[in-house]
Amino acid sequence: RLMRQPSILAVCRQLLRTGDLRHGAMKLNLKSASYGSAVQWHQDWAFYPHTNDDILAVGVFLDEVTPENGPLLVMPGTHHGPLYSHHRDDGTFVGGLNPDEVGLDFARHARAITGLAGTVSFHHVRLVHGSDINRSNCPRK
Repeated sequence: RLMRQPSILAVCRQLLRTGDLRHGAMKLNLKSASYGSAVQWHQDWAFYPHTNDDILAVGVFLDEVTPENGPLLVMPGTHHGPLYSHHRDDGTFVGGLNPDEVGLDFARHARAITGLAGTVSFHHVRLVHGSDINRSNCPRK
């Protein structure tokens, strides 16, 4: 029911410039205290390609997300750029891109998405993103 809230759907319609929406998969991203592994840089498109890229990932923060507890990291504007390979040279899918091969300055341009519990984030399937480890003493969902 959460993902069918009129306020969330209104933002999706505005971002995708259509009233024709279809709901896809859901998942829960957890980060254990004092570890909560990082997620390597990637584009979601590599995990669920479709016939078009009018697809958004919508995240609802169940806990406060801070710079210390493993926030989503994004590379602004990369949703307008190319699709990057998520494969090794031998063709094996590895689920992430090689930062040394894509020509992006992650140290300079990456931005952390933080907010209070209840914050909603939206990103396009082509956006290059990942996440940091949870360095706090509290788990995060």
